[in-house]
Amino acid sequence: IPYAGEFLFCTLSMGITSLDIGLDEHGALHQADQAMYQAKRRGNGRAAVFDAKSGNPPFFAHGTPVFPVD
Repeated sequence: IPYAGEFLFCTLSMGITSLDIGLDEHGALHQADQAMYQAKRRGNGRAAVFDAKSGNPPFFAHGTPVFPVD
């Protein structure tokens, strides 16, 4: 991100889940939150997906560095 003549670099950690039947928005947010913290534990610029079918901890999905776009 250009700022004051310099570039600021930022990363994004993301937690992903799906809304299953019987899961309310609070449950989905809790699952996405768990997945996000799993992604953060694996490093910057990562995403993790919560495995709602098994109820297991989130699994690692993808990780790429985030670069500025001109």
